Amino acid sequence: MEQQLQTDMQKRMESALTVLNHHFHKLRTGKAHSSLVEDIKVEYYGNPTPLQQMASIRTPDPRTLSIAPWDKNQLQNVQKALQASPLGLVPNIKDDEIWINLPPLTEETRKDYQRQARNEAEQARIAIRNVRRDTLHKIKDLDLSEDEERRMHGEADKITEDYIKRVDDLLHQKEEDLLSF
Repeated sequence: MEQQLQTDMQKRMESALTVLNHHFHKLRTGKAHSSLVEDIKVEYYGNPTPLQQMASIRTPDPRTLSIAPWDKNQLQNVQKALQASPLGLVPNIKDDEIWINLPPLTEETRKDYQRQARNEAEQARIAIRNVRRDTLHKIKDLDLSEDEERRMHGEADKITEDYIKRVDDLLHQKEEDLLSF
């Protein structure tokens, strides 16, 4: 039973890290990457469809995104969706593709993204601590001796500390990316 609790705890904490990574990929750094736009919803024959499901997204250079819809009739819809996104992108249609030149980030924008990254990291820490709390409740519900319960609490605390450190490492790496020119 102990191994099952530990495995479940680690799996749930790992999913918190996965969510954090997903959110970090959505934050814009000074470089272009496809994850910036791949989840933007485009009106595709009446259905909101993620861009990654209807187009090829490339990064020909560090400051440019190229989006080639598989259905060329959707160029205007893709352009409208990109313009309406909160990213503040300016898409241009050229040769059946949409080109986006990403301007360098201003210092103020970098600081805003840094605050957002810190907030996302704190949400991940809270999720990890909630998993720890749930696990400690499950341990308490088991009929164990005090020593065994204390030992399992210690193991849960150690695992929690490891995952919190991984969150802090990811945050530090993202902040470096955001503040580098």
